[in-house]
Amino acid sequence: MGSWKPLWVMVVLLLGAMPVWAQTTKPKPQSEAVPFRVIESPYYMIKNDLPDDRMREVYIRMTRMYEEYQQRTAGFSGQNRGMLNFELFTKKEDYYAAGGMPGSAGVFMSGGVRGSRLMAIAGEKNTEWTWHVIQHEGFHQFASAVIRGNLPPWVNEGLAEYFGEAIFTGDSYVAGIVPNDRLKELQGMISKDVSKPLYAMLTMTHAEWNGALDHKNYTQAWSMIHFLAHGDDGKYQKALVQFMNNLSAGANPQTAWTNVFGNDFTAFEKRWKEYWSGLKPNSTQYLYDEAAQRVLTSILARVVLNGQKYDTAEDFLKACEAKKIEIPLSAKNWLPVALLAEQLPVARKSGKWEIIPAVSGKSLQLKRTTKEDKVFISSYLTNGTSITKVTFAPQLAPTTQPAGTSTNTPTTKPTVTPTTRPTRPPGVY
Repeated sequence: MGSWKPLWVMVVLLLGAMPVWAQTTKPKPQSEAVPFRVIESPYYMIKNDLPDDRMREVYIRMTRMYEEYQQRTAGFSGQNRGMLNFELFTKKEDYYAAGGMPGSAGVFMSGGVRGSRLMAIAGEKNTEWTWHVIQHEGFHQFASAVIRGNLPPWVNEGLAEYFGEAIFTGDSYVAGIVPNDRLKELQGMISKDVSKPLYAMLTMTHAEWNGALDHKNYTQAWSMIHFLAHGDDGKYQKALVQFMNNLSAGANPQTAWTNVFGNDFTAFEKRWKEYWSGLKPNSTQYLYDEAAQRVLTSILARVVLNGQKYDTAEDFLKACEAKKIEIPLSAKNWLPVALLAEQLPVARKSGKWEIIPAVSGKSLQLKRTTKEDKVFISSYLTNGTSITKVTFAPQLAPTTQPAGTSTNTPTTKPTVTPTTRPTRPPGVY
């Protein structure tokens, strides 16, 4: 059995090639205003009406998204033995005509006459809000196919929001993000005593959840999952895995909870409130910084593989800012260079950069040194034509480091304000 993966030791194995863009065109229903095609990815059959450039990004994101679900839930997931269906519509009218839930931007529908369906509105351009919705609803589909068991609403929705907040970096996702606006919302709920009692959340039925669709419930569920995964230096991670395994085995949600955490709901709720009330703004800035470094590493790996060379990290960063970075569409490891737009400002503020030249058959590395003298190294491996592995980790601490000091995260957080999380519009999600 696996475990809830630590954030900084994630290693992502990449695919060797992009898909062949030969698709099967399905008969066009009368409700559809444009022709649709079906793209087969490693995990999904993607019905869509997007142009090739946008579809390439969808293909990559969906592949990495599924792999993130797999790695993060390895301790309690099963195996999916079939392809998952995903329908992506440029126009909301086509989405609704095809069965999308009115008022929603995306939805997962389990079972029914047409079988399980993951659907979303792509709009005229890919946005972070679009991907928050897809990452959220996509987890529901993954849970139905792979985790199974009787997941209570707070678990299913809490995990979905956890993955919804994750940042795509090209070759992976960085999860565990605590956006400032969401932290402020949660702390307001706690201070005003409008959060639900823990027992009420644990015992809420699907009918009760769906009857309200209250955004505060989503935020509280997200905070409970995040606390169990990361709170108190990972103290509850093993218990979370045990709890999920109890659910997967068919245990009643309340029984599964008491089996693992006991029945002192008040004490646990008190610690949950203390944890979130004490969290400061920018508490996960180091994860935004990690995401920026991963993006830079992924782009650098590809341009170097395509014959571009940079003597210094500053040369590379200036080329990125001047939009002189090109990754040919024919490249096996194509990524949208638009990923740099959000991450370059974060990268500039996150520390000093160096390129460590390749030695002894190893690829070059990116080194970042923060204002607090924390050092983070990212690198990649290649087989000559494809990127096979991308890694990120803090550099080992010197032997003179005070005992008990962790190198996993900065001991002092920078004051940089992270990118604002997409605002959730009202309605069904």
